[in-house]
Amino acid sequence: MTVQTLVDEMQLMFPQLDDATILQQLNNVHYQLCRDYRVRNGKETFSSFVAGTQSYSVPSVNGTPAEIYGATFYQSSGNGTPLTPATVRDLQNTNPGYDTDIYGTGTPVQYYTDGGAIGATSFTVGFFPIPNQTSSGGYPKVIFNVSYYETLVLSSPVSGVSTDQMPPAVGGAQAWYYGTLRRLAERLNDARLSEFIAMEKKERRALAKTFARAEDAQPSNRTVGFLQSKRK
Repeated sequence: MTVQTLVDEMQLMFPQLDDATILQQLNNVHYQLCRDYRVRNGKETFSSFVAGTQSYSVPSVNGTPAEIYGATFYQSSGNGTPLTPATVRDLQNTNPGYDTDIYGTGTPVQYYTDGGAIGATSFTVGFFPIPNQTSSGGYPKVIFNVSYYETLVLSSPVSGVSTDQMPPAVGGAQAWYYGTLRRLAERLNDARLSEFIAMEKKERRALAKTFARAEDAQPSNRTVGFLQSKRK
């Protein structure tokens, strides 16, 4: 299904709205669903540690990251050690001054991310404690588990950045359809809001089964990965 086809279908429900308005809300829903259900996954490798440096910009070579949901540290070839995810607030509470040298340096056991705006081609990651080694010959390195997001456009997509096609694994894109209608109804105080909410929940449950996620994620303000504000 093309993005234009889905936008046209939603415009039948809200004929007073133009393509751009609908597309904006569709992209908000698309980001949230990619984040919550990891519609497209991959891995990114970082092997540019500098001893004494805590925070790094990691290029994303496989697409635009929506969520970093795991990281494994490799001292050398062989089995790696999973790193524990953390937030800056976690570290501030448990290790005040985590971003200074008061704890010395060592082998990282935690990582935290802060990626900035949707559309970024890299993400910022920090490690605790501050790494004590400089990478050489590809080690030490970290392999990140990443879910990706591509901006939905009506035409002229850019490979790895945007697409004019809905994700192929989700059939008729009903979770996208009802999620967007719910957002539009909220903004217009439309009487059909409760109907759209119910249908969105139903389609999200179906999507959770499709992508084998344990949780039945619902629309929320929760912080996941590194993109932190509620999308409007």
